[in-house]
Amino acid sequence: MTSARMATVPLGDTTPYQLAQVVHDEAARLFGSDDAALWIHDPVRSLIHPYGQPEETHAVPVPLDFRVDVDGLREASTSEGWGRIAAASFGSEFVTAPGRLWVLPFEFPEKLLAGIVLLGARRAFEPRNVPPEDTLSFTRQTVSLLANHLELTAARRNQDRLNALYKTAGEMSSHLDVDVVLRTIIGNACKLLSAPIGYIMLVDPADSHIFMRAAEGTQHPEFQRLRLQLGAGLGGVVAQHHSSFFTEDYLNDKRINHHPVVDNAVRQEGIRSILGSPMSMRGEFVGVLYVADQRVRHFSDDEIALLEGLALHAGLSIENARLYERDTAALRELRKSSEIIRAQNDLLMKADAAQKRLSATLLASEGLPGIAAVVQELIHAPTLILDSHHQRLAGSGEPRSDIGRTIWERGVTPKLAGFSQIRRTLTDLGRTTRPEPPSIPKAGSNEWQTVPVHAGHEFLGSIWVFPNEPLDETDQPILERAAISVALEMLRERSVFEAGQRLRRNLVDEILSESTTDQSVVNRWAGQLGFQLSGKERLCVVKSSSDVTHALDAAPWCLFSTKYRDNIVALLAPDADLVPKVGGLLHAASAPGRSPHAVISSPLAPGQTYRMAYRLSQRVLDLLGSENQARVIDLDRARVLALLFREGDRETARHYVEACLGAVIARDPAGDLDLVMTLDAYLASGHRPTPAAKALHVHVNTVYYRLTLLTEILGDIRDPVRALDLQVACLVYRLLKGD
Repeated sequence: MTSARMATVPLGDTTPYQLAQVVHDEAARLFGSDDAALWIHDPVRSLIHPYGQPEETHAVPVPLDFRVDVDGLREASTSEGWGRIAAASFGSEFVTAPGRLWVLPFEFPEKLLAGIVLLGARRAFEPRNVPPEDTLSFTRQTVSLLANHLELTAARRNQDRLNALYKTAGEMSSHLDVDVVLRTIIGNACKLLSAPIGYIMLVDPADSHIFMRAAEGTQHPEFQRLRLQLGAGLGGVVAQHHSSFFTEDYLNDKRINHHPVVDNAVRQEGIRSILGSPMSMRGEFVGVLYVADQRVRHFSDDEIALLEGLALHAGLSIENARLYERDTAALRELRKSSEIIRAQNDLLMKADAAQKRLSATLLASEGLPGIAAVVQELIHAPTLILDSHHQRLAGSGEPRSDIGRTIWERGVTPKLAGFSQIRRTLTDLGRTTRPEPPSIPKAGSNEWQTVPVHAGHEFLGSIWVFPNEPLDETDQPILERAAISVALEMLRERSVFEAGQRLRRNLVDEILSESTTDQSVVNRWAGQLGFQLSGKERLCVVKSSSDVTHALDAAPWCLFSTKYRDNIVALLAPDADLVPKVGGLLHAASAPGRSPHAVISSPLAPGQTYRMAYRLSQRVLDLLGSENQARVIDLDRARVLALLFREGDRETARHYVEACLGAVIARDPAGDLDLVMTLDAYLASGHRPTPAAKALHVHVNTVYYRLTLLTEILGDIRDPVRALDLQVACLVYRLLKGD
């Protein structure tokens, strides 16, 4: 029985504590307990804490006999672990005794989380006689409510972090004093990642050391005076790979090159977990931004990306602050200082304008072509976007050089990759597994510049620009932000494509399944793919070693296509000329030397299923085999083949032709007299020589002559039964031989 109150909880306006209270009340009402509590279990850390309460102050270790692989309600033990949970739930005066504490465990699907609903009473009690289905319904409703609330909370937290990141970038850019900038960076990093400790270590290029420049949340002066050789500690890992790195337990992490001074300082501060991200200025590594925690903590991908964003802005902000200090010291050179400040301001404004334009392009769903057009407009150079295989995805403008136009039209072909300049460019693009902003890898030619596009450690593609004049430093932030925008759009397109592919596979599995098809589900999935089933569609089964799904999906008469087992299955809209259209498409889309076959079913008759149509098509495909030329068979005209040769046995088909037409073929082995084709045309025209002659493009007397020969060989070919046998044999002969 579904709880009406739980079903109408406004998740957007409900805090975790309020949601837990709703579950408390409904559990107590359903099972008849004095009180109830909702706890969440984190198996990774072996902790359990009340939902809606601060985890740091309310979490307790999981009892030894805790388990979630139990269906339904069970009585909790009177162990010390359960006593602590009961006291935290119902107050210290609660006495754990037999019959007073009951547990309803549950799990979140596809999440490493579980939980319990705890029922308590001041005296021993038996839960009401609640039917198992009501208990199961309450459990499922609780899991669904919590899962949705957790996802909504996570989404809001991510949105808040993004908003805070943009706000922080503005705050950092608004300060020019180095100390103020550093304090702003560390303070916002600690705030956004909920970390008690944050610090920045900068590189001293004079002696290859890294030293503590600013810190927040530390207690001991030894930590704030740290200075060590570049390569030691967690910062050494970050500096070596120029990528973020974290540890959940620093002192016991063997991946790190430990330094006694650092270990002692970390031990004094009680630090366990550390996350560090590299800071760069104009492509040069300048330091590391850290956040740390005194508890074992796993930093999520979102948190890593957030700190990386802060480190990226931090590098630029520190650079701005350093420039300001240098310009302040050189006030007597007013003109030079003004030019530097103006140049930096232009850089920031241009980068900010580029970010706004790119963001607006993504929000307007203009895709990769829109991004290429924005970049081309901002840097005044033709812009090309290639995928991870260096094939063209989108572009704007047109290069002037011949090799540039070739790359523009075809991407980087194997032939082009042999040129030394392009080979050096591809080597530069493949040299990093992660982007290193704010640098632009230099190609071996002044004709183009490239920027890699990454998502984490995955290489997604590259941006190529073909400037008429060398790019200046103000163009670098534009290309860096363009690379991020391209990565976001590629990931979005991949997500949409994968969702569509799953939906197509599900739809085909449903309509071709052995079990009864749920038509409402089929209609809903078809609607999500952009069409409605009318019952007049035709099933097309393709046997091809080439993937022709993209070509089929682009055809206006194809509703959708997908791979199914060893074939490709497509659903075609009603059309009068499907056979030549499908044949032409397969010929154009298949690789040279490949011979794809396709069978198109007739429109479904009343009571017929897509599964039946698929079986008929499969039989004809098996009959065609693989050595013939490409063929497209319309089952409206060749349905009898699937009935006669149920197992698709080609040898049986050959024997059938030999038995019916062997004497005719032997009489005309070279086919000079076209006796088989004449017989086929004569039977197809209803035993009328004149229409047969017109179909064969010969004189009617020629047809009479050939019919005389055929009568001598076969006997009376006008007998109805004999004629049907011969007509089917002619059809099979054409299929085996190829029209």
